[in-house]
Amino acid sequence: MTYSPAAGFTLHPAAFLNWTGSYQFNGSRGEVATEIQKAQTALTAGLNASTNLSINWSWSKAIRPEVMSQQGTTSFTMTF
Repeated sequence: MTYSPAAGFTLHPAAFLNWTGSYQFNGSRGEVATEIQKAQTALTAGLNASTNLSINWSWSKAIRPEVMSQQGTTSFTMTF
């Protein structure tokens, strides 16, 4: 049996600002059970016609019978 529920959102709190986020859970049961979780969010802003700001965050976690790994990353980008 395999299942993969997910949820996400996109918000526009201001004309120049966007915020998105999502979460997904993947699982399978049988001879070998596996779980994978992923989450991410991004905040982007168009400060003016030539300047953009982006902040991103992502996280993932995998659980297998004898292995568990977890990772998180954050990035910041600004272009002119």
